Amino acid sequence: MTLAEMKFNRIIYFLALSVGCFAAEESEKTAKIHELFTLQKSAETLERLRLENVALVESRMQGGEYATNPWMIRLRTRVLEKYEAYTKELFSWEDQVPSYAVLYDELYSEEELDGLIAFFSSKAGEAMIRAQPIILRKMQEEAFANAQKGRAVVDKMMKDTVAEIEAELRAEGQIP
Repeated sequence: MTLAEMKFNRIIYFLALSVGCFAAEESEKTAKIHELFTLQKSAETLERLRLENVALVESRMQGGEYATNPWMIRLRTRVLEKYEAYTKELFSWEDQVPSYAVLYDELYSEEELDGLIAFFSSKAGEAMIRAQPIILRKMQEEAFANAQKGRAVVDKMMKDTVAEIEAELRAEGQIP
């Protein structure tokens, strides 16, 4: 074996060793990300959000014609069945894991993941995990209530502005 071949083989060896170490580090980080998902009960949280979403849609379909008309009851029932099946695909943890893992990988260093794992393994972290669904639900309810208020404000603004424009057009003689 020539000296050049020996140098080339040595470079290939160190390159292979470096790539192997890098892959091992990435594997450890990925394992930590998945451990954090487990500690945070991410799959359960996503399923709870899915069920709450389905319940919210169902509650919105309860009143009016949906309540008494047999045809509308049948329609509501079938649409809800289809919507529930759709949300199972939309909120599928297995489908979401890869994108969440990439996001966590981009946002957190391995050291930060270690800190998060330590926190969520603590009593305070467990308390936060238990409280999080309640906090999120309250935030969602408040956001929805504020959106309803906002719609009412926009509706009033629209009606007032239509009246203003009509008054302007009358003053200009463009409408009787």
